[in-house]
Amino acid sequence: MPLRLDQIHGASYIAGATLFPQEINLAATFSRGYAEDMGRVTAYETRAALVPWTFSPVMDLGREPLWPRMWESFGEDTYLNAELAKATVHGLQGDDPGNVDGNHIAACIKHYMAYGVPVSGQDRTPSKVSDAELREKYFEPFKQCIRNGALSLMVNSSSNNGVPFHANHKLLTVWLKENLAWDSGPILSNLIWDLPHGRKPLTEECKSLIPSSRKITCQILNCPS
Repeated sequence: MPLRLDQIHGASYIAGATLFPQEINLAATFSRGYAEDMGRVTAYETRAALVPWTFSPVMDLGREPLWPRMWESFGEDTYLNAELAKATVHGLQGDDPGNVDGNHIAACIKHYMAYGVPVSGQDRTPSKVSDAELREKYFEPFKQCIRNGALSLMVNSSSNNGVPFHANHKLLTVWLKENLAWDSGPILSNLIWDLPHGRKPLTEECKSLIPSSRKITCQILNCPS
């Protein structure tokens, strides 16, 4: 897999790069222009370090006040998330996602989906959201970004109503690939072990889920997610 970095508010893994406000602060501006500027500068500085791909933007609706990563999101509103995420993706990838040039990089929208509403309030723990609410509110920002050229997507590492997102045929195959006719970009797994000496991919577990989701990239992650 190509090199990739988790640049969610500027090229934060590159020495001397430009840092932007976290997404929750950017959302307070209600400015598509600022979001696109962040994506554009992040792409330019990331590409200068010979990295062509970023795990950004974060598109989790922050609707659980106890969720400890609220600052990573554009907040609780579906429309605002969709608009600012689209602008960020356009800034990252440029005008032609099918031919990303040397000043831009591929985006990876995340975490598909309902990652920001864990029942316990703790990170990487299950959610309990109805299909109707998932479709109307949580799916919408991802749908808009896919329709506007987002090149890859990362899946929520937890479960919803008892079904792991990685094994949810309806959400990964029917809603995403069939309903949106999207089969061009990789779907990344976010399943990892947190070990004392680093994070390692759950290779065998990922492989067991592939029949349900059709295509998940199982090489995970070389940086924090």
